[in-house]
Amino acid sequence: MPLTKKLTAAAVKHATPLAPAQPGGKPRARYLSDGGNLFLQVSPSGSKSWIFRYARNGREREAGLGGLDVVSLAMARVRALDMRQQLSTGVDPLSAERTARREARRANSQRMSFNKAAEKALADRKLKTDKQRREWQSHFERFASPVIGRLDCHEVRPEDIAAVLRPIWTEMNPTARVILRRLQVVFDWWQRETGASGENPADTEAVEKLLPRVEHEGGHRAAIEWKHMPDAMAKLRALEGTAARAVEFLAHVGVREQVARLVTWSELDLDAAHWSIPAERMKMDSPFTVPLSVPVLDLLRALPSYHGGDFDPAALVFLSPRGRAYANSQLNDVLRDAGYQTGEATLHGLRTSVRSWIGDTMPDVPPHVGDAVIQHEKRGKLRRIYERTVFLSQREPIMKAWSAYLTESAKTVASDSAPPAEVLEAELAN
Repeated sequence: MPLTKKLTAAAVKHATPLAPAQPGGKPRARYLSDGGNLFLQVSPSGSKSWIFRYARNGREREAGLGGLDVVSLAMARVRALDMRQQLSTGVDPLSAERTARREARRANSQRMSFNKAAEKALADRKLKTDKQRREWQSHFERFASPVIGRLDCHEVRPEDIAAVLRPIWTEMNPTARVILRRLQVVFDWWQRETGASGENPADTEAVEKLLPRVEHEGGHRAAIEWKHMPDAMAKLRALEGTAARAVEFLAHVGVREQVARLVTWSELDLDAAHWSIPAERMKMDSPFTVPLSVPVLDLLRALPSYHGGDFDPAALVFLSPRGRAYANSQLNDVLRDAGYQTGEATLHGLRTSVRSWIGDTMPDVPPHVGDAVIQHEKRGKLRRIYERTVFLSQREPIMKAWSAYLTESAKTVASDSAPPAEVLEAELAN
């Protein structure tokens, strides 16, 4: 049955407060119903405003819709309709309005131009020399500020970062990558300081997809030689905190840092010792299964987010102290804390270490299987999906041997020795 509108423009215009209850008393507020929970409120002083009355959990509630001087009868009816629709879907209009106001205040508190964020992030950054500080400032002023300097940080996207780097990406690629890492630091700082969520717009993998492919000198980014990886892992194990455990995990499993940072418990089957990565999280858009060794399973079960097995399946495995995913730069800082400079080790280089170890110590492993361990694929999507399962049985003993190598002390591992051939022979046979 349609709602009957009880008010007219004239009735609203001429509405007055109620007369005093007693002679000589003060006028009283009058409430005129328009139907559909909408009322015109006329205060004792004669001012007029709109309210929306409704019941929620047995309580009467009122939501103000604004004064008559700014909200007409037609506008009030539209707002009342919106609120009735909210009620019909189980939403409390007042609670929704308060939440919207909080979100607006939070968004406003996060508003900061890139130039301002870069200035503050640099001020907080502990740099060893004034020369380093001037270099950071020069990079921002020459390359970033002309493109994104006046943008609010929450508006910046990977496409904008790619626009910053594109003019120098091919000819000055090492410099461009340094600038990219420094941009990551700025946006990490902004997110930490303001509570902003979402991915860092300067994320390496997201930005690289938008730029021309550049072959790195020597074919690799900075990587720890595989012969020194047991020592590197000992240094990582000596560091406290979940970030260090995330880098340990990354070294064991050989995946891209972006994939490891965002792993959730729902992707892990600890009983089956498998990690199933969905296609949308893989660079090649194909699902992938990673075998998990015993040291990796032990590492995962010792994490705070595991909660003794009573974990939230949707929760991130590696939670930062702020309850969100670690940023790429935060994990790179773990390598710095372990004693490695930027030119000596990178997160991406951990994949190079395991691939080099396979190539140098396992001559019987087919190259395409070794590439599959680190998800380095050059073949068609259908074939990759097929090989995801075919190569799994071949990758399992390789990953088991790699983890065993990493967790042995440097004194008990011969730096130029391969894992026992008999361990791999049966599984690698085609």
